[in-house]
Amino acid sequence: MIKSITKIIILIFFFLPFIGYSQCHYTIDMQDSFGDGWNGASVDVDINGVPVKSFGFTNGNNSTDSLFTLNGDIVEFNFVSGNWDTEITFQVYDPSGVQILNIGPFATNDGNDGFLLTDTSNSTCLPQNVSVTFRVDMNNTVATFTTPEINGDWNSYCGNCDVLSDPDGDNIWETTLTLLSGSYEYYFSADNLQVQETLNSSEICTNGDPNSTRRLISVSNQNIILPIVCWNSCSQCNDFPQPPTGVLCNSGVPSLAFTDDCEQQGNWTGDFGSGNGIGNLILEELRLEELVQMQHIVVILIFTTSLVLLVAVELVNLILLPLSLLK
Repeated sequence: MIKSITKIIILIFFFLPFIGYSQCHYTIDMQDSFGDGWNGASVDVDINGVPVKSFGFTNGNNSTDSLFTLNGDIVEFNFVSGNWDTEITFQVYDPSGVQILNIGPFATNDGNDGFLLTDTSNSTCLPQNVSVTFRVDMNNTVATFTTPEINGDWNSYCGNCDVLSDPDGDNIWETTLTLLSGSYEYYFSADNLQVQETLNSSEICTNGDPNSTRRLISVSNQNIILPIVCWNSCSQCNDFPQPPTGVLCNSGVPSLAFTDDCEQQGNWTGDFGSGNGIGNLILEELRLEELVQMQHIVVILIFTTSLVLLVAVELVNLILLPLSLLK
C-alpha cells in the first residue's frame, strides 16, 4: 500500500510541470542606469508581420513586461531610439525561459534604430476559440445610420454578417464574437457597408497602412472585453462640441470659420487657441450671455416701473384724501 502511494506521488511530481502550466510569453527585462525611464526609446514587436506591442517605461530604474504568443508565431524585435540610449540595457527571454537578446548600453544617445532579432515562438499555447467583445460609441457620429456592424478578416468583410446591438439605448453598440486565437484586422461600418469609419493610420490601434487603414487586434487564449472606442478613433469619445453639418474634420471649408484648424487637428474641440473659430464660439457665448442679461434687465425695469407707479398712486391718494375731507 505504501509503495503504491509512493509511486503515485512520484508520478504526480514528474508530470506536475506539464499539467496546468503554460509557457506562452516572451519576457523583457528593461533597465535604465540614470533612473528616469527610457526617454522615448522602445522595443517594438511584430507577430507574423503585424505590429502588436511596444515595450518601454517612463520613470524608474527598471521594468518588466511580457507578450503572449502561440506556438510557431514569427516574432520580430526592433529597437526605436530615444534621447538617452547610453543609459539603456535590456534582456529578452523566449517562452521557455532562454535568453535570446542581451542589448546595451548603446554607444550613442540616439540614432540606434534598427532590427534586433526574428524568433520562432516555442510557446506551449495552441490556438483556441475565445470570446471577444467589441464596443463602439456612436454618439459623436455625424453620418446617418441605422445599425452598426463589424467587418474583419474572420468574416471576409461580408457586410452585415456581424451586426452590433444597443440594448440599453445609450448609443454604445456592441457584440461578442467567438474568434480563434491570432491576429486580425477589422473596422466598424453600418447598414451593410453603406457607412464606413475613417481611421488615421498613425493611431496606435491601426495597422499603420495609409492606403487601407484598419483596426488591429491580437487575440490570445483568454476571453477579451475591448474598451469602448469612438467611431473613427482609437480612443473614447470626448464631450467637446461637434463640428457643424458638412464638416468632417478631414477637409476644411474656406467659407466656414474654423474648419482650417479642424482639419489640422483632426477633431472639432471648439478651442484651438488663436484660431478664428474660438473667437466665433466665444462671441456666440457672449451674445447668449448678453441676451440673458438684457432679459433680466427688462424684467427688473418692468418690476421697478410697476412699483414706482404703485407708490405714486398711493402718494396721490394720500394727498387727495385730506383735501376731500376739508371740503
